[in-house]
Amino acid sequence: MSVRLIIEKLHYHRGNFSLRTPHFALGESVIALLAGESGCGKSTFLKLCSGILKPESGSIHLIPKVSPALMLQNPLYQVISSKVYDELAFPLQNMQLSAREIEARIQEAAALWQIDALLGRNLHSLSLGELQKVMLAVTLIMKRPLTLLDEPSSHLDSNSIARLYQILGQETKRGHSFIIASQNLFELHFCDELILMGRGEIAGHYKREEKALYKEKLSEWGLLFEKGDCSDN
Repeated sequence: MSVRLIIEKLHYHRGNFSLRTPHFALGESVIALLAGESGCGKSTFLKLCSGILKPESGSIHLIPKVSPALMLQNPLYQVISSKVYDELAFPLQNMQLSAREIEARIQEAAALWQIDALLGRNLHSLSLGELQKVMLAVTLIMKRPLTLLDEPSSHLDSNSIARLYQILGQETKRGHSFIIASQNLFELHFCDELILMGRGEIAGHYKREEKALYKEKLSEWGLLFEKGDCSDN
């Protein structure tokens, strides 16, 4: 199996919080849902994978050696520009793409995420749902082999969530992989794998169809699927 991410003997400590990952590997062309109780370390894990945080020990190997794209839980924390168009252009300018390529990617992203009407808007005038769509477009416009999304659907309606995963599915056909931290377990319906995190460590890593293996752990944590969710299908 081709891999995008390998973690070995990772240890991170800050204050009273500690995160350990003895071993973890994520394959190519995978959408993985990262689930767990609030405060268990999901956001910290994503920041460690992205390189924003540095571990006390252990190693994180990216294949290829290209920094992952990361969308934070509160996208306002990573806004650079005032205008939507400029925000989309910023990472592409950093990649030193030509003006023609930058324009083409912006128009492609605007159509894909249905944000054409927002390109001239001020980011701080957007609704939370609009802002989330824009920052998803900004994050994916870089076309990184690995993308990390922290609660990317918290302000999206059901149609927009379905579109999000449709877009991610298209990207996996290009070999791209995604780790998505979410409290919405229904989203496992759109994912290939489930990563369970608890008490600062990965407690399990499963294929979506391995329901018998992960349902007991979810029940133990009180993270039960609701009626009609994919676990009952």
